[in-house]
Amino acid sequence: MGKQSCLALPLISLKSCDDLPISLIQYIERTKETVALDSATTEGLFINDPYILKNQPKPILGLPIFHKRQLTGIFYLENDLTKGAFTSERLEVLKVLISQVAISIENAQLYKNLQGYSHALEIKNSDLSQKSQELEQALHQLQQTQTQLVQTEKISSLGQLVAGVAHEVNNPVGFISGNLHHASGYVHDLINLVNLYQQHFPDPPAEIEEEAETIELDYLMEDLPKFLTSMQVGTDRIREIMQSLRNFSRVDEAIGKPADIQAGLESTLIILQHRLKASAERPAIELVKEYGELPLVECYAGQLNQVFMNIMANVIDAIDEVMSKKIRGIDNRPESANYPLPKIRIHTEVINGEKVAIQIADNGPGMPEKVRQRLFEPFFTTKPVGKGTGLGLSISYQIVVDKHGGQLSCVSAPGEGTKFMIEIPLRTALSKVL
Repeated sequence: MGKQSCLALPLISLKSCDDLPISLIQYIERTKETVALDSATTEGLFINDPYILKNQPKPILGLPIFHKRQLTGIFYLENDLTKGAFTSERLEVLKVLISQVAISIENAQLYKNLQGYSHALEIKNSDLSQKSQELEQALHQLQQTQTQLVQTEKISSLGQLVAGVAHEVNNPVGFISGNLHHASGYVHDLINLVNLYQQHFPDPPAEIEEEAETIELDYLMEDLPKFLTSMQVGTDRIREIMQSLRNFSRVDEAIGKPADIQAGLESTLIILQHRLKASAERPAIELVKEYGELPLVECYAGQLNQVFMNIMANVIDAIDEVMSKKIRGIDNRPESANYPLPKIRIHTEVINGEKVAIQIADNGPGMPEKVRQRLFEPFFTTKPVGKGTGLGLSISYQIVVDKHGGQLSCVSAPGEGTKFMIEIPLRTALSKVL
């Protein structure tokens, strides 16, 4: 795109940072803001910078690089174009690419550390045991980072796909729904006309009477409006589901936005509605909603929706497992005979005017303490092989704690059910770059 670029500050440099507009670099480091200039020599605060006066650059872009809420570098880019070089679309693409660069650099640093540890092991045999342990931990951290990054990218891609499908389905459904309204009016008019004919011509020719009996005219006139009404209800339901899919899979931008947390919960419940219904192995799961009056919350709505989905899916899986064992007679423990009908309770409230709390609780069998303590560990799962990766709750923990500065915890004990508690600040750092 451009003629030169630089990664400044602690990161590696593609060009010496001394050969850059130092006033612009210092401004971005101090304010942590993105600077995009169509003509650096005539606009902005840096027209008197020695580098700009000497080199006369045209469009300039300075982009802060964040990783784990910390400014880790500055991406500097010049462009040969005279105007319109850095559009909003290009900026969004660059932000995504730069965030991946930051992660890759961190991974490279981890790898460099691994090499350093290996070299130290060769030199200091006396520290062999300690260094070996550090090496194993660093390698495990690198594997976790890479695996979680892949899972996050899969979730993002799936969200984009679902949003696109929902949008495309919504168009023909909207066309059908709109035309059903007119069709209902036409049918009503035709039925009125047939009624008028029957009033004014009560004795039609035999051929008409035979045809009316053949098509069951009276039943047709009674059932056709009901048929159209049911079709309208069906299309409205499809549109509701499509809208829920679009809300659920919304793709977050580089910054968070105010969002309705309870709307995200409702979208999640609509998607999981089929799993709450009765099946051959268990009765229907009763859903109790205790929604408080919540303001809009500054957050990454798409990622929080994924948290709700992960937690709700785990709760339903646990209920399915215990109810299935009970019905099939596999669970012969005395307390299993007294399991109540399955129930999930969702409670939301504002705490001290500073944060929103979401509680998702069930009345299931609960879990032992040794399982509860490892619940948010990467790759830990109690599900059979092939039914769980052990990453859902781990990624949920990262989203709530690392991305939103909130808290995610679980309270459970055998025979006392399980309660997941999420706390999200009402206001987060919306300028944070992923």
